[in-house]
Amino acid sequence: MQIDNHQLQVSVKNLNDTQLTFQDKFGYHLTIHANEHQPISFFDEADDCTYAMKPLDAAD
Repeated sequence: MQIDNHQLQVSVKNLNDTQLTFQDKFGYHLTIHANEHQPISFFDEADDCTYAMKPLDAAD
């Protein structure tokens, strides 16, 4: 997994219709939440913060 051009070592802990959860090498969970169409948010347990996600424009 790569975030902000930084490679992270992670393992998949959970995968279902609405979320994908990874665990990083420090034991923190990173969870991507989705609706029926696309990812909508990203939760970082280390920062205890949720970030909204949106699709990139075709020009990006």
